[in-house]
Amino acid sequence: MKLLAALLTTILTAFVSALPDPITYTTTDRVVIVGGGPAGVHYASLLAKKGLKNIVVLEATDRVGGKSSTALDDAGQPQEMGTVFALDSYTPVYDLIQTYDPTNTRFEFAFSVPGYMACMGESAGGNDKDPAAHVDFPNFLLRSIESAATTDGLDASSQEQLQALFVDQAKRYIALHRRIFGTYPYGMPPPPSDWSLIDMTAMEFIQRNNLTALTGMFRFSQQQQGYGVLETIPAFYFLWWSHPDAVSKIMMAQVAGTACAYQFSKGFQSLWKAIAYAHREAVTTIFGARVTRVSRGLADDTKPSVTYTSLQGNAVTIDCDHVVMAVDLSALAHVVTDLTPDETALFQGSYTSSTFVTTLFASQPSPVETAAQVWLYRMNQGGRLSSLRNSKLTLAYQDPTIRGMAPVAWGSLIEGPQTRVGYQFYDKPVGQVNPNEGMTMLRADLALAGMTNVMIWNQRFFNYFPRFTPDGLKQGVLWKIWDNQGQRRTTWIGSSVCFESAIDVVTYNNNLIQRVQVVAPNSEATSSQWGFQASPPTKNVTNPVTKSPTTTKRAPMSSPTTRPTSPPTTSKPKSLPASKPTVPPTSKPTVPPTSKPTPSPTIEEDWDPEW
Repeated sequence: MKLLAALLTTILTAFVSALPDPITYTTTDRVVIVGGGPAGVHYASLLAKKGLKNIVVLEATDRVGGKSSTALDDAGQPQEMGTVFALDSYTPVYDLIQTYDPTNTRFEFAFSVPGYMACMGESAGGNDKDPAAHVDFPNFLLRSIESAATTDGLDASSQEQLQALFVDQAKRYIALHRRIFGTYPYGMPPPPSDWSLIDMTAMEFIQRNNLTALTGMFRFSQQQQGYGVLETIPAFYFLWWSHPDAVSKIMMAQVAGTACAYQFSKGFQSLWKAIAYAHREAVTTIFGARVTRVSRGLADDTKPSVTYTSLQGNAVTIDCDHVVMAVDLSALAHVVTDLTPDETALFQGSYTSSTFVTTLFASQPSPVETAAQVWLYRMNQGGRLSSLRNSKLTLAYQDPTIRGMAPVAWGSLIEGPQTRVGYQFYDKPVGQVNPNEGMTMLRADLALAGMTNVMIWNQRFFNYFPRFTPDGLKQGVLWKIWDNQGQRRTTWIGSSVCFESAIDVVTYNNNLIQRVQVVAPNSEATSSQWGFQASPPTKNVTNPVTKSPTTTKRAPMSSPTTRPTSPPTTSKPKSLPASKPTVPPTSKPTVPPTSKPTPSPTIEEDWDPEW
């Protein structure tokens, strides 16, 4: 028995030591979150619901939401300039909508309906310069499956054989995915069982495993959303996004002709604004705060501090107990001045990223005016126009008189000037993109699409899809970051430590908050001011997203920890007391006069490498 007990003790000790350390706060701790994008706003809400009352979010722009950016056109129509789609698998996001923004209803983006989305030019077997050459997405997908069937020696004219081929390859993909990663809920995958199985590009993986009947589906679901070109993106990130749960839902939707992608009536940004507003008692949001320096006080064992430049151009330093970095670390990790050698290895040297440019414009109708137009083959052509979305038509499709048509007929809705959002993709960081060349290319491609009298209203550049190189992935960087969360009084969140999607940053936060424990000051549970200890984390914590939000009174910021003595500038509406931070109003925001001027078109500054 003693031998058995000793063996069990050894096993349990090894198991506990393998668990990541919990992240411990006291109820009086001040937490500074750098970045007011989806990750920062959401994580602030989770900390507030844990009982923290002194949370500061520093946001460089005049709005929350980051890459979830919704503009209003002259007709008051929300236009998504950033995050657009929510899929069937976005349950945590739908939970947030239900809790914080219930009137922001979802409606389907019906790309699988005949006539709804046009695949243009060479995607339709036509000429890139022909503005009328197109097929709808169901026919594009059929052409892709037919090509695979011909290669496999099947009868491409048999609809039954084509559908069976599509379903068979989708099932084999799911089985292969589970063999590589095991079965797990959507989120950051575990390390693969064998790197050699995925040490290649996505297209090489598809071809090597005879999954080519799925290429058309993956071109849209992966590539068109900016998650890398199949010919160049590492298979790991392709497999991350194309989780078996998501693929099975998309596959069933394609076979049944039902919806699997959605938009929100008030836009994605409305959600993050609603969350920030709901927790305004515990969370102070400071806008126009361009962070220039973060120190964790490692050199002299002092408290962490964050320095930012205010709208007035003043340097303001806030002392705190914990720092949460919720910005693009591929561009901004350097603002942390006391990175350890291990942290430097994690955050500097193995990052890369892409660029997405979104442009809100109006023109006369195109020869193929519909809800969306895509040029799938242009994604690897260095900034060419690769897709368009007509938001007026996507919303109008909810009208039963239009939904009943197949193919879709828009009638008088496509007469007269049309407002759209155009997308350009570069497979390189935004700092390497020339905005003037991009605008010239955009106007040329709009002319090729038969669009005249073009008026550009707004343009935004995003450093998009920050990710690790294949070497970094094989070194386990993603999992090392996860294991180091909370150490040195620092937490790292956002798309640059997981994946560029709303569902990923929310899921990552939901998993991370389960490691957070909040205790009373001077509690024995707090091992030190470093904010972590070696005991195992609490298991089976209820998902905080599904709980009702906690309302707590904002603790005043004590003057000794904020330098200089003049208070930081916080955006506030007249309707709220001065102690309550707010989110910018729903009308179009005015760029603060002290913000760095940018040439026309307006460039989104969330990525700005000059922070």
